[in-house]
Amino acid sequence: MIEEEGQPEVLEDPSVLDLDRVVEHLAERFPDVDPHRVREIVEGTYHALNSQAKVTDHLTALTQHDALNRLKQESPAGPGPIPIDQTLSLEPDPDTRQP
Repeated sequence: MIEEEGQPEVLEDPSVLDLDRVVEHLAERFPDVDPHRVREIVEGTYHALNSQAKVTDHLTALTQHDALNRLKQESPAGPGPIPIDQTLSLEPDPDTRQP
């Protein structure tokens, strides 16, 4: 982020960036649920867990798990298929083949 004159540089909170990824992932899995509702569930879940957490190392993963379960209950169609990264290849790497 650019530092404004007289103001210290403010860095993005990594948990916010992680939550954005969770929202994107779950919105893809539940296309019938409004993306704003997905964000509401993810953020509400995160804040509820964070308010009681003594250790926060895996808070994003726990948030995703709990939000997923809640969306399964709310979504009439249920979750869609898990999106697969387009760079994922199931073919063996030709450079690592054994003769």
